[in-house]
Amino acid sequence: MVKVDYPSHGPLMREPAQRLTEALGSVESAPGTVPFYSTVHGGPYRGALDTAYWQANLTSPVLARGAVHAMADAGITHLLEISPHPVLLVALRECLQDRDEPAAALATVHRDRPARHGLYEVAAELYEHGWCPTGDADVATRRHATLLPRHPFRRDRVHRPGPAGAPAGAGTVPGAAPGTLVELAFQPDTFVADLRLTGHHRDHVVAGRPVLSATGLAALASWAAAEAGAG
Repeated sequence: MVKVDYPSHGPLMREPAQRLTEALGSVESAPGTVPFYSTVHGGPYRGALDTAYWQANLTSPVLARGAVHAMADAGITHLLEISPHPVLLVALRECLQDRDEPAAALATVHRDRPARHGLYEVAAELYEHGWCPTGDADVATRRHATLLPRHPFRRDRVHRPGPAGAPAGAGTVPGAAPGTLVELAFQPDTFVADLRLTGHHRDHVVAGRPVLSATGLAALASWAAAEAGAG
């Protein structure tokens, strides 16, 4: 249950629901393309999401446990509460705790807790709980993606060959192969580097383990600053 100091989803909402019905008038819905689980009916629902449905939503008890169990029975293992604050997260986890099959309920954002990396944090948490992203976009996503503006990539070489006769690796960033630096769209002035270490870093060994030297780290920092336009 969610503790609130006002009536919701019950008989006391009949009068406000009637006013809502009058304000909405006739609401029609198109057939869905993905499975829809209703907390009004406590399971899969293929009917219309019309005015009568939303009136029932306000005046009927929330059958969340039935809907959550129906999703789990259908093989859904990860529930994500998409809201400004996870009001239902505890209730969702309580619905899943008596299940034999492992399942997880997670939140998107929390009130007064800045999301430093946006949905990347959500995807990472889902991955930690066993969800593996496929990376395959559906038809609708691909259709919208074609409308996105193109960004010209800079084809700059990161490493240049050293002078003739110089030892292997001269003129390059020690321990790093050519890489790219990308500015995060959701956090300006923050960059992520995609680097690949080469065999040169194995020449620097500490406690029996190859590590990147301080010189290599300084070279990488200098390269990143130059790529970001700050060097």
